[in-house]
Formats: sequence, C-alpha cells, structure tokens
Amino acid sequence: MISTPTNSGNATVRTIVVIGISLALLSVDVFGLREIWHPSGLFGYGTNVDGVVTGVDAGSPADNAGIRVGDQLDELAMTPQLRWDMIQIPEVESPGISRTISFYHAGVRRTVTLVSVVEPMTTANQTVIVLDVLGAAVFIGLGVFIVLIRPEPATWGFFLFCAGYAPLATNEVDQVVPTPLILYVSMAFNTLQSAGLAGLILFSLRFLQDSVGGWRRWAGFAPPLVFAGLAFSGAAETAMTYLVGKPAEWIAHLDVAFISIGVLIVASALLDTYIHRPGADRQRMRWVVFGFGVAMLSQLAVNIIQTEATNTPFVVTNALGLLECLAPLTVAYAVIKHRVIDVNFVMSRTLVYAVLTTIFVAVFAFIDWFVGRVLDQTRWALVAEIAVAIGVGFWLNGLHARVDRFVDSVLFRRRHAAEHRLARLARGLPHASSIDIIDASLIAEPFDALDLASAALFRRDSSGRYRRVSAIDWAPGMAVELATDDPLILHLQAERGAMRLSEIHWSRDDAPPGAGRPALALPITVRHELDAIALFGSHRGGEDFDPDEMQWLNTLSAAAGAAYDHLEADALRQSVEQLRRENESQRLVLERSGLLAT
Repeated sequence: MISTPTNSGNATVRTIVVIGISLALLSVDVFGLREIWHPSGLFGYGTNVDGVVTGVDAGSPADNAGIRVGDQLDELAMTPQLRWDMIQIPEVESPGISRTISFYHAGVRRTVTLVSVVEPMTTANQTVIVLDVLGAAVFIGLGVFIVLIRPEPATWGFFLFCAGYAPLATNEVDQVVPTPLILYVSMAFNTLQSAGLAGLILFSLRFLQDSVGGWRRWAGFAPPLVFAGLAFSGAAETAMTYLVGKPAEWIAHLDVAFISIGVLIVASALLDTYIHRPGADRQRMRWVVFGFGVAMLSQLAVNIIQTEATNTPFVVTNALGLLECLAPLTVAYAVIKHRVIDVNFVMSRTLVYAVLTTIFVAVFAFIDWFVGRVLDQTRWALVAEIAVAIGVGFWLNGLHARVDRFVDSVLFRRRHAAEHRLARLARGLPHASSIDIIDASLIAEPFDALDLASAALFRRDSSGRYRRVSAIDWAPGMAVELATDDPLILHLQAERGAMRLSEIHWSRDDAPPGAGRPALALPITVRHELDAIALFGSHRGGEDFDPDEMQWLNTLSAAAGAAYDHLEADALRQSVEQLRRENESQRLVLERSGLLAT
C-alpha cells in the first residue's frame, strides 16, 4: 500500500531531474547554431593554460603582430575577461574586435593590439556545427532513454557519462556570457564532465555483471575519488588561469593523471567483461568495446590538439569529437536488443557502400570537370550529364554485386566461404538420391558453415504432425514433434521464408537452452504445402542472423523443397510402375489360366 506511491514519487523525481539536466544542456547546444550565421572573430594563435604560445596561423593578426611559438603572454597584466578571451584558443564574439595584450619574446616585453578576423565559415564548418548539435542530442537522448527505462547504478553511470561527454557546441555561450559568470559556468561544465568519467567507471564495472566482486569491488572506490580529483583540478585550473593569472599547467597534468586512471579502469573492466562473458554477452561487449575504444581515442586526439596544436582547423577537432557518439550508440544497441547483429556484416556493408560512394564521386567529379572544360559552351553539356546519370543507374546494381563479392572474398573470407558453401549445397540438393541425405544436409551444412549453436529438422509425416528427423546439439529427450496446431506452423505457412522466432515470441521449454535455443525457423515447402521446418540456434558468438544469411537459407530452402518434390515424384513414379508391372503380371497369369479372355 505504501511502496507504490513511494516508487511512483521516486520515478517522478528521477524523470524531472534527468530531463531538467538534459534540457539545460541541449539549450546550450542549440544556441551553438548561432555560429553558422554569426561567425566568431579569431586572432590566429593558441596557447596552453600557462599562456605559452603553441601555434600561430600564417597571415593571421597574431602572425602579423610578430607573435611566435614559444612566446609567453603576460597573464598578470590582463583582466579576467581578457585572459578568458586570449588564453588557450583566443576567440571573441565577432570579427573587428580589438584586444591589447603584452607578451615576452626572447625575454623582451612587447605590447600589441590585435583585431580579430572573421572565422572561416565554409560549408564543411557549417555541416560540422549542425552535426555537433545533432550528435549531442543523440548522445544525451540515449542516456536519458536508457536510465529511464532501466534505472539502476550502471545506467545512472551511463547517463552521467552521456551528460558529461556530449559534444556540446559551447563556443557561442563562452563568447556571449561575460566574466566572472562564464568562469563559474565553465567550472560547472568541468564538474559535470568529472561526474561523466566517474559514471563511466561505474557503468563499466557493473555492465552485464550479476554481482560486483573481486578486483571490481575495490575498483568501486574509484568513481568518487576520480570525480573529486577531476572536479578539484578543473576548478583550480580555471581559477588559477583566468581569475588569478598564475601558471596552472601542472594542474592540467594532474587532470590528465586522473583521466588516465579512469580510462585504465574503464578499459580493464570492459575487456575483462568481454573475455569472461558467454557467447551472446560477448557479442554485445564486442560492440561496446569497439564504440568506447573509438570514443576514447577520439577524445585523446582532441585533448592533444587542444593543448599541443591549438591552431588546428575547427572542422578537424569537431569531426573528431563527433566520433564519441559511437559509445552511447553501441551501448544503447547492446542494452535494448536481446540479440545483436554480426559486426562483420555491418563492416562489410559499410566498406561496400564506402567504395561505391568513392567510385561515384570520382566519376561525377571527372564528368563535371570534363563538361565544364570541354562541353560547357555547347548544347551537349546537359545531354551528356543526363546520359551518364542514366548509364550509372543501370550500372549500379552490377557494380554493387561485384564490389560486395570483392569485399567479402578479400576481407571476410569465412563469411564468403559460408556463402559459397551454402550456394553449392543449394545447387546440389535437387540431385540428391535419398530423403535422408537431404535431411542431414539441411542441418549439418548450415550448422557448420554459419557456426551455429544448434540445429534441428522436423518433417511432416502421414498423420500431419512434424516429427524431428535430424538434429545437432538437441538432447534425445527434447522436443520430438510439433503438433499440427502449433502457432509456429501457422506463421510459417503465411511467411514462406526464414523468420526470426523473436518476432512471434515462440519458444518451448523442451528446446536447447542458452545460445542453442531456436532463433530462426526455416520453412521448406513442396507444391505450396509446408513439408518440413528447420530450427536453428543463434551463432556461437551470440549474434543474430543477418539479412544475407537469411537469404542464403531461403535459397537453400527452395532447393530442398525441389529435392523433396523430385524424390517424392520419383517414388510415386516407381510405385505406379510397380503397380503397372504387378497388374500386367496378374493379367498374363489370368490369360494363361483361361480366366481372362485375350
């Protein structure tokens, strides 16, 4: 009576807190779109947190004023607002704004006035800004979704990671909000990012773990310690650099040390989970390890660029930051899906379309150049472009098949071998000499070629029931027949193709457990009648059947149906021929005995 409203109240508070934090972050992110039509003003150099110049753009205001790499800005002579504008990545709200700074070059103090120039706002830059906003929305949205549907310590940690590490477009806020308020905002973001790494550690220690013991229990003390260390170092670095104007590079190194400890724990926990979990969970972890590996490498690259190469083009750093979105995407897929698709299938399709895109871009670039140089002044320019577009359209299907075969044969040899093996079997089945050979081949070949956890074949007998006639990794006491009114049969009679059993929520208690539990049903029809049903467990690695594999099995099913039909027709012809011979023999006997007139 009491627990229900309490739980309901907790859920309401949780929802309000999560959505409130998310909307606040997204409002900052969306404000970043302002940069598209209101470019910033740049001075063309960058520094570390101690004000030492680390990069100068050729031809920039800084370059023209004589600022060189290694020069030291006089931070003590600056106001907090000037330090905020001119240290690390000097940038102001708009071009044409002047700032006067002093710096030391070869021990000599110089004072110069710099006038900001417009930030290059190319199509690529605009695209990256929009993608940043969308990426942050996806990043935060996935964290919100997962923590609301599964509120537990691991998903709370994941939400904190999403909130703290979303690729927010904060440039506009940094330039519009004055000091000292912007310094407090910066400290708040630093604190949130500190909580993000602590949450990531918590998530990695508990993800797919029934209980936390051993070294993970001791590592569980790391999240609050890492959070406290990062929050302190971030706040101290901001205060020392911008409020006081004192050297703070040593604090930045302390920050890196805490981050390194956190990343080491995260990598160890995820890899340990991947190594020790069974098949299906290992496939989930393969995606998660891949996503976080790319995300952490991209974050490392961004940190190096921001500290060591501060004049790196905007589009490069932001594009690298977008790669962090792979982390929440892979986690969301692993959490939400009961089964996952094969990474190899995704990678092979990605490579195929990347190659096709490259070819088409190159072809049309050449056409555009040729038309612009040769045919632009003639009436044939438009005709040539239309003709080429039509030709490419007809060429597309054949080229896609060729590139697909090339990628699979070179980079995914095992997958390619499985496809050829099943295709060869499909071509050979119609020539089988006995039904037993077909039964065994339908189970053994897919089981071995696709590395499945189990397989079984049920074939219809004279009573209309489907009896198990062949199986691998099915115990003798497991399901031996399917009743004629089994829902699976009704679905397969309507589907007429390979069907994932999760789609119809079909299962049996007397089927193999774990990865061997039937995941795919393959109908074999003869003259529009459901003659047999093959049940396949998932791959031993836990991944689901991909669309190509289902197509291969459908081809095999059609060949098996033709083979059954052929053998049944042969058996019927032999039976008819036997009856004819018996009738002829009886007729001759009767004629000889005079009982039948000739």
